[in-house]
Amino acid sequence: MKNSNLFARKRLKKKPKSWLRVEWTHTHKDEPYLVYSEIDPDRFEVRKVEYFVGGVVGIASRSVEIGSTQLGSVPVPETSKINEDAQFKAEEISEEDFNAIWDVYV
Repeated sequence: MKNSNLFARKRLKKKPKSWLRVEWTHTHKDEPYLVYSEIDPDRFEVRKVEYFVGGVVGIASRSVEIGSTQLGSVPVPETSKINEDAQFKAEEISEEDFNAIWDVYV
């Protein structure tokens, strides 16, 4: 019984999901200029929408990949860390804002 309480406390300490909007200023034609991501408590992507030059949009989730878009294989850095690189402008957005974008394509 003691171990089950320990596991319950560990689950409670985890952060909730988060949602990001990241603008990427670059000249790479095959890379997205705008990325929306849903991030799980361990900072791994759960769902993603990417916008490319020319109007191409890619999406990915744990069950679907459209276009060249894939979920990242490593944890997403904190927003402040992303913003340390001048080519990126990251901001947290609401779940509702993310879902409004996601629902357009799924």
